[in-house]
Amino acid sequence: MFRRILRLLFIGSTMVFGQVLTENGSDPTEVRTRFDLQLVQLTGYIGSDFLGTTLSGTFAFSRKFAAGLDIPFVYAIVDGLAETGIGDIRIMTIYNLIYDDSGDEFFEALSGGINFYLDTGNAERGTGIGQSFVAPYLALSYALAEQLRVAPVVRQYISTSKGIDNLRINEMHLMIEGIAIFDNGIWIKVTPEAVIDFEGFRIPTYNLRSSLAKMFDKNWGIVAEFTSNLAGDPRVDFTSNLTLQYLFD
Repeated sequence: MFRRILRLLFIGSTMVFGQVLTENGSDPTEVRTRFDLQLVQLTGYIGSDFLGTTLSGTFAFSRKFAAGLDIPFVYAIVDGLAETGIGDIRIMTIYNLIYDDSGDEFFEALSGGINFYLDTGNAERGTGIGQSFVAPYLALSYALAEQLRVAPVVRQYISTSKGIDNLRINEMHLMIEGIAIFDNGIWIKVTPEAVIDFEGFRIPTYNLRSSLAKMFDKNWGIVAEFTSNLAGDPRVDFTSNLTLQYLFD
């Protein structure tokens, strides 16, 4: 397995034109053009509620590299006061480092990238975090069976300045996405997540992300996701969202 990854890394993929795209866009390693409209995102945290809508688009410049943009609009209720405005804009990048379509190994792909979060929201009004930060990441994909995939993902969030609470963001998110695909375009994803704060202000946090999705045809689909805290110091009480997606071939 290790030798095969080294061979793919230094010699190249067995597929000249890049990885084959999934039928539902659930693989975090794939490079593709897509459009996502997060219709509703509801977040609850210590007496405050946040309702948001996010417009997201990703363009694949090649079969190896893509970049995208998230523009959120946030409706926040903080201490009984309602505030609205643009949230923190995210610039996304992804590059496919390795792809293997030989079928000899469980390993399928390795991709990485950097996301940039801009301080375009307002932390005092509840529409933003109050600081800019970068988030480099790596994602792997393993095919356990034809309709079953496991994808470990590692993300590191690092702020470029201190926020209004005089704290920096320096934390790692470790996730293992388990994806099962069923007939009629239905698929589910279950993702345990561990969050480690390297600044030492918070104890480790453990979350569970659960998704249920349906593809209406080869392009259109809808995804419902719910995230809850299992243990540790929660960032939020819960997060739920409903997203409409359009996948380009």
